[in-house]
Amino acid sequence: MAYLQSGQYDLSTLIGRGPTGEVWRAVDRNTSEGVAVKVLDVGFGADPATVDRILREQHILTAFLHPTFVRVRDVVTGEGTLALVTEFVQGWDLGRHLAHTGPLDTATAVQIATILADALAAAHDAGVVHCDLKPSNVLLEEPGGEVRLTDCRVGRLARGYHGPAGWYVNPEYAAPEVIRGGAAVPGTDVYGLGIVLYEMLLGTTPYRSADPGEVIAGHIRAEPWLPATVPDPLRRLVEDCLEGEPAARPSALAVARRLRQLDVSGGPEPVREPPEILPAVIAPPAAHPPVASRPVVEPVPAEPVMAPPPARPRPAPRRPRSGGLTGVRGALLAGGLALVVAVAVLGLRLLSPASGNEPRSGGPGATGAGLPATLRTTPPQPPASAEPATAEGGSAFIRHWFEALNYAVGTGDTSALDASSSSSCRTCANVVEFVQKAYANGGGLRGGGYTVRDVTNDNFWSLENAKFGVVFDRSSRSTVSSSGSQGDVLEGATFLAFQVLLERIGDSWRVLEVHGSTRLF
Repeated sequence: MAYLQSGQYDLSTLIGRGPTGEVWRAVDRNTSEGVAVKVLDVGFGADPATVDRILREQHILTAFLHPTFVRVRDVVTGEGTLALVTEFVQGWDLGRHLAHTGPLDTATAVQIATILADALAAAHDAGVVHCDLKPSNVLLEEPGGEVRLTDCRVGRLARGYHGPAGWYVNPEYAAPEVIRGGAAVPGTDVYGLGIVLYEMLLGTTPYRSADPGEVIAGHIRAEPWLPATVPDPLRRLVEDCLEGEPAARPSALAVARRLRQLDVSGGPEPVREPPEILPAVIAPPAAHPPVASRPVVEPVPAEPVMAPPPARPRPAPRRPRSGGLTGVRGALLAGGLALVVAVAVLGLRLLSPASGNEPRSGGPGATGAGLPATLRTTPPQPPASAEPATAEGGSAFIRHWFEALNYAVGTGDTSALDASSSSSCRTCANVVEFVQKAYANGGGLRGGGYTVRDVTNDNFWSLENAKFGVVFDRSSRSTVSSSGSQGDVLEGATFLAFQVLLERIGDSWRVLEVHGSTRLF
């Protein structure tokens, strides 16, 4: 029986393989629980940039955003290994279901889309963008019938932010702004939801073609075709979600409201389990929120079909069995033999399994405010790479400073930010004061997370003149009172360019000042 280098997980059975690695059934020695472990290909674990991206998003990947999201459990790193750990749950993913059975009835498609829209709205309210919404990341759970959304930010982190491979893998589900090389924004998730709803209704994506160039051109043209069999209000909603510009699309909250207003007669049909699905894993339902996520395994491309397909009549809705549950829950119970669906998650360090189940006490994380640091119990410390008095050391320290900023925003604890900032840094002092006031008297913050894209320095860099250029994204941020009402709001932004000045104090760095034309906070 194989085990990971940490010795915590015994690997027993190979569940499946994907483009990024292998998924194994395993046992957690600490708890004797059955888990799934995805051991990523050696190139991921050996790539410092990939590991760094994952580590810097710990507070996002481990956050409890909504019950529909499956959450991070653990990640194992070290000596070239990067393994993602999740718990077992029975079910199958929507992508495989549609590939086997074709489109769903309208009522069922609307019900699933409503659940997804609610989950996305909660994530966007916390400043988190999923980045990779597609049917293979939507799980249909057995036997409870819940719809689960997985792989929040996983694909984006694994692929990186630079070059076409970092923008998207399957062009059928890529939003126009991502195709053009821009960052994923909340509207990107709404676009993905529109494609998922389109595929549930018609059994194909809006721009499917054997030629990837035609698929991309279709997204850029933004002219989806829907047949007359789709009710007018639903057709208009799908078209609005698939607008070419993110600002023209409705919010996820507005989508959920419009879906609930639809008059869909007949009720949802049973979502029957497709045959011969490869095993996988998702987080188990219990009295507690789910604590797992899906692996970064991209689906095998479906057989090319030229879009748009001709309209075809839908079968009459089947009546549920007498005494059975209706809707998606009852439909899943009727699925028959449960199969195990492979799902792996991103976590950030070797942490005890129990540490990620409850929000941090004493702050608004328990009520959904901010980006809860649910697994980290101590403030982040500068990594060894941030110690040298070199340009590389300064660059690593700046990334740590942003990590400390994210921790402060998510928890209200500004100690790490204080420790990494100079006493003469006015911007740092203003941020610390703002965070402390926001968390005073039971208040808090929603959103406000930062993702560093790049840190650079010019040829004139010196220890006495340690200037760096930083390009980063900032999610939207709002203050929240103790009663839960929203106060001050700062819109999110991408590709922000700031200059950061460092000073050397003894054997460590400090941020001396931050300069930029837009607000850092």
